[in-house]
Parts: sequence; C-alpha cells; structure tokens
Amino acid sequence: MRILFSVLTFFVTLETIAQQDPLNALYLNTPMIINPAYAGFSHELNMALNYRKQWAGFEGSPSTVNFSSHIALRENKMGVGLIVQEDKIGANNTTEIQATYGYHLPISEYVKLSFGLQAGFINYKSDYSGLTIDPNDPKFSLVNEWQPNFGAGIMLTSTNYMISISSPKMLQPSGDVVEQGLYGRNFIGMAAYVFMVTPRVRLRPYALYRTQAKFNSSYDLGVSLLGDDSYVVGIFMRKLTTFGVTGQIKVGEAMRLSYAFELPTNNSVGTNFTTHEFQISFRVRAFEFHDIESVRNF
Repeated sequence: MRILFSVLTFFVTLETIAQQDPLNALYLNTPMIINPAYAGFSHELNMALNYRKQWAGFEGSPSTVNFSSHIALRENKMGVGLIVQEDKIGANNTTEIQATYGYHLPISEYVKLSFGLQAGFINYKSDYSGLTIDPNDPKFSLVNEWQPNFGAGIMLTSTNYMISISSPKMLQPSGDVVEQGLYGRNFIGMAAYVFMVTPRVRLRPYALYRTQAKFNSSYDLGVSLLGDDSYVVGIFMRKLTTFGVTGQIKVGEAMRLSYAFELPTNNSVGTNFTTHEFQISFRVRAFEFHDIESVRNF
C-alpha cells in the first residue's frame, strides 16, 4: 500500500508532469539532446554520459540516464550522432534510441545556420504487477510497445549567440501509450548570448521554453560564468518553482565533469526532495580537420 500511495500521490499532486519528457539541467553542455541540428557543430568527436535523479528520496521519482555522441564530418560542414536514453518513473520505463544528422551552412564569416533531423524508436513499458490495483482500469494496463519517432531542429549561431528551435518528438504515440497519457509531441525553444567580462571570463545568460501535447509548458532562465575553457559555474530557475546551480570543470585535455543541483520550492514538491544531475563528457580530435583547442561558447 505504501508503494501504491506514493505512485498515486506522484501522479495527482504533480499534475502528471512526471510523464512528460525527462528534464535536463545540463543541456547547454550537450545541446544535441534538445536539438539534432547541433550534431557535428562543435568540430570534434563528442561523447557524454548523463545521470539525473529527480526528487531524491521521493519513492518512484524519475531517474534518467542518457548517452549522446556526435562527430563532425566533411570539413565540419555536417555531422552525425546517436542518443540512447532510459527514463524511469514509478512503474513506467521509456527507452529511446535516436540517430541524428546536422548540416551547417555559413551565412557570413561569423554566422552559421544549422539544420538537423533525428529518427529512431522509443519503447514505452509499464508494469504495475507489483501494485495492488484494479486490473480493469485502462490507466494501469501493461504496456510494452516500440514506436517510431522523428524530430527536426534549426539553429542560428555566431561566436556570441545561439538561437535554437526544435521538435525532437514530432510523431504522436498511438495505442495504449495514448490511453495512459505517456509522452507526446514536443517543442523546445532556446536562446543564449555571451558577454565578454574580461579577456578570460565570459557571462552567458540563457532562456529555454519547452511545451508538450497535453502537458503544462515550462521555462528555464539562467546565467553562467565561463572561465577560459577550464570551468563553468551558473545559477538557474525553472518556472519559479525550482532553483538550481550548475558547474563544470575541465580535467586534462579531453574530459569534463559537470554537476547540477536543484532545490524545489513549496510551490512544487517542497524543499525535502532535491535533484542531482551528473555528467562526464569527452572532446576528441578524430580527424585532421577537427578542432578541440578552440575555446567555445556553445
């Protein structure tokens, strides 16, 4: 009964937000997870492993693991990538496998327009066998379905700004996935700008807006301080209900370690359930035309 009560409370009090696409606080480190147009943009082979535990200590709370990798091809004019993600909340488990493609078109010496596509499959799995429920309730029927997915995105960038518009999930799920209200089409818009504070320190304010069919929209506002290519520290706010801090440090020439901490307010789930996100990433020069020495803002 304790498990059942926790799951039901989770769905009711959080307005089913748990069934939305998983949140991510470190998306500026790996923009490809929100926009396929970023594939190959950073002129390197990039790999990142991310783990997020949302509302730690709350039984049945979301946990997400994702691996992303992309590589620049054809003199950095295009790139391909891969996203593998598993999101678990209560009895619901979603696994995604997505291939991405990005094409980068120079508009001027400093401005670039990037287009991206992604395609793959998503497995929706729900297993309520461990709960005491009404077996005739369609909201608690067993689900184990693979469904196709298609997404697209566009980015306008320069050395100082990034404007990103994407829809990583453009196909509406069908069948039992719809009956249970699991996920759906989404839209993500993001903008960031970099101000030079000193020759070695930059300030990067940013904003992100996300919306999804049948779910409430949300937004992030944040600012980061970038020191050369060695460290990043930042603060952010999500929809006036969550506040957080982020940090990244460079270890050696290729590896970066990142962390995000989120503290909800009483308007969300209270201050007893914090969120932790960890990431390890690598920048590798796989081809002669790759560039991992340059200091990048995005």
